[in-house]
Amino acid sequence: MGDLASALSTAADVAGDPYLPEVICRIQQLKNIDRGETVATCIDTPEGVAGGVGLRNAMTPLRAYVYAQQNKWVYPLAVAAMIGIPMWLGYELGRAK
Repeated sequence: MGDLASALSTAADVAGDPYLPEVICRIQQLKNIDRGETVATCIDTPEGVAGGVGLRNAMTPLRAYVYAQQNKWVYPLAVAAMIGIPMWLGYELGRAK
């Protein structure tokens, strides 16, 4: 019975999280992107809203992932940056000697 009470308490905490509506909207955006449907605009929850179970910690990565899924050019750019920046730094360090 204790596990059920704990689960219900956690569910109530999640349901009361101020970031939950945006999380649901972002997940719906991802589903629409995957299906090739029109993607609705989500309203960003203001930063620093207190309360909840910590969904605010997931918002920045979730927003970035939705943006990347909407704009596929982000992936090759990220790979180019991950390869190009260390190569450029190595070149500059080698040239400085």
